[in-house]
Amino acid sequence: VAVSRRQGITEAFVGLMTAVSLQKARTITLRAATLTVAAVVTAGTSNATAPGLSPPAMAASGTINMILLIDACLTPAAMVHAVITATEVKTQVLMAHGVRTPEGDAATGTSTDAMAVACTDSGTPLLYAGPVTLVGWLIGRCVRTALEEAMAQG
Repeated sequence: VAVSRRQGITEAFVGLMTAVSLQKARTITLRAATLTVAAVVTAGTSNATAPGLSPPAMAASGTINMILLIDACLTPAAMVHAVITATEVKTQVLMAHGVRTPEGDAATGTSTDAMAVACTDSGTPLLYAGPVTLVGWLIGRCVRTALEEAMAQG
């Protein structure tokens, strides 16, 4: 809160912490029909984990943070689906890059990953945001492109 006040932010906000330089963050915005989706992604993978396989201990710093900004009206269930869709893409990208845990398992993320989803509540309510929907497809393309670019930054 003190940091936000020093920056002049007085209204409600969501903040994510990362050790990754924000110069390495990537933002992708895509539009189709009446939908617009933007993803802001940081990618530190030095803390790679696999839930249920990696021991429950905080290791080195390294976080994959994702913020999804969606110009549409997502129901609470659709927002959950948006998180699932983005997480599936994150896992797929990590596996394609061969990211492994210290124990040698395929990593699905890091122990400190975070995600925020915000929508404008514009238009007809969307009940679902899985990969078979236009909004899910946009989420997938945005996250995939942003994460690939962020990981390429090293």
